[in-house]
Amino acid sequence: MVASFLRQHPAYRGEIRVLVRSDQMEADRRLPPVLRSRLRPVSNQLAETLTELGATFPSLRPRLPRFYSLEAFADESASRVLFGDSDLWFRGPINGFWETEGDLVACGERTTYTGESRGVDTHRVVPRSAETEDEAKGGRLFNAGLMMISPQVRGTAVFNDLVRKLGAINWGNTELKHTDQHLLNQYFSGRVILADVRFNYLMKHHQLLTAATGVGPKDARVLHFNGAGKPWTLERWPSSLRADSELTHAALGWQKERLVDLAAEVMP
Repeated sequence: MVASFLRQHPAYRGEIRVLVRSDQMEADRRLPPVLRSRLRPVSNQLAETLTELGATFPSLRPRLPRFYSLEAFADESASRVLFGDSDLWFRGPINGFWETEGDLVACGERTTYTGESRGVDTHRVVPRSAETEDEAKGGRLFNAGLMMISPQVRGTAVFNDLVRKLGAINWGNTELKHTDQHLLNQYFSGRVILADVRFNYLMKHHQLLTAATGVGPKDARVLHFNGAGKPWTLERWPSSLRADSELTHAALGWQKERLVDLAAEVMP
């Protein structure tokens, strides 16, 4: 993700942080120095809360790293922060996304394009109604895979509050595949500006997005390999995923570019 971002934004000179567990800091010492210098361990506060969550809800354990996104809200700097999931592929510059004003800028999640909504407490898909429109202050929910976060909604107080709410949610009563996204949609309801679908194109739902918006994967600035079809596991994909020609084509493109990046890392 980082390499593709830098390829599309060669003038970028800001700090880049890659969030990992503290024990991964030692394990990843084999990485090239430039990559190793970007690693940042998640805070003890968040790590301890996640350990407790995993003990209470064992089925949540494989998805606990998704909550690392909360660390982006702890930043106290005066500039805006861009957060991106590791399964993003930047295929063009995101100037339009970067320049969008708002406390928190993101792109819509699946229900944005289906005319549905999600239950505020459970995050399960429900029909959009006057009640859900009011609860979600517009009923349009966002995908947390790419977010532009302003200083107004960041800082120690915000981070502490997010971690507190994280520990208070009954994760046994939610759609567990939506973790940080569920919490962040609750917390920032009514404060999110939705950007164009091209800036966070959900490949798991590419057929839906093409039909609803007229935008296909080739038109996207950022492809998001949400779901099981990660490009780095393409060789292990089941036939059901391989049958999706658009998804497979995108994954092959990611792999080809990644080989170029790896060669550059080994022989800078």
